[in-house]
Parts: sequence; structure tokens; C-alpha cells
Amino acid sequence: MSDDRRAVLGRVIEVLESARSRTPMYFSPVEPNVVIHWLLGVRIGLMANGIDWSPDDRRAIVEARGLRFGASWEADQLADRGLSPEQVVDELLSIEVEQWRRAEEGSP
Repeated sequence: MSDDRRAVLGRVIEVLESARSRTPMYFSPVEPNVVIHWLLGVRIGLMANGIDWSPDDRRAIVEARGLRFGASWEADQLADRGLSPEQVVDELLSIEVEQWRRAEEGSP
């Protein structure tokens, strides 16, 4: 992995962790759909700059949490477990951080 790619992914992870620790500063309201749209924007920005991801990168992370992997986000599954909207947001951000951390480390 190039140093530039590693630096970009490191910065993305920092931003995601910041959003996770200060959700009201980043999202209003703090709801899953708001965060999903924001995360899609992050991904589009990365792809526009040549940093792609594969859904398979996310599969192991999602399945390790006992969730079904599919084309849609996991928000409904998490809410069905009784998580509050804020807890669902935290979990979505946690999954995304782990996904990009694995990409940064070069693991699947």
C-alpha cells in the first residue's frame, strides 16, 4: 500500500472516530439514516480519489456481530435488537471504523 493511501485512510479513521465520540457535533439529528447518508458521502469521496472498497471487506465485520450481511445497512437489524437510535449510530460508526482500519492494515 502506498504511503499516500495509508495517510488518507489514517485520516479517514481519525474523522470516523471523532464522529463516533462526538456524534451531536457531526449529526443532527443523531439518527441512523443521517449517519448512513454521511457515510455514503465519505465513501463516494474516497472512491472519487481512487480509494475503493469492496462489500466483502465489510462482510466479516458484520457477520462477527451476528448480523446478516446484505445490500442494505444493518440499522434495522440493530434496532430490532432493542438498540436506541444513538446506539445504532455508534455501532454503524464502529463497523465503518473497523472496515477502514482493516483496509489500512491491508487485511480482508
